[in-house]
Amino acid sequence: VLFAVVAIIFITIKVDGGVSGVFGTMHNTSRLVDGAFFAVHVTTPPREDFWSMVVGYTFLSLGQLATDQIAVQRYMSAASEHACRRAVQLNGVVQSVFTVLLCYIGFVLYAFYRQHDSVDPVASGAIDSADAIFPYFTLTEMPQGLAG
Repeated sequence: VLFAVVAIIFITIKVDGGVSGVFGTMHNTSRLVDGAFFAVHVTTPPREDFWSMVVGYTFLSLGQLATDQIAVQRYMSAASEHACRRAVQLNGVVQSVFTVLLCYIGFVLYAFYRQHDSVDPVASGAIDSADAIFPYFTLTEMPQGLAG
């Protein structure tokens, strides 16, 4: 989580305009629904918005929170029912924060590479898949002390 926060700060600084530049790029390239992150729209192809992330994350996390054997064993070993509820709630909060961080990393990476067309690693063939873009950014753009 600490590296994610440091990476977010570093990448946001490298994006022209900072946080507003990130969301401006997302809006200008129609990556957010009508540029309104909290708007509810059904689009084809689907675009990222707050509600699609909330609904998708809710169903994704239900599996881990309720059916994952390791998680259930941890909950069952709690000292009391209250402690079990608290563990589930804390787990949900921590996972939500982490998911927001990961989504924002995707936003800032998209904005960075959109603003710096000459270094697009997918188009240039430096990486095979867009899934490798964060490790590629870490190795090529982060200072040596942070990249390792």
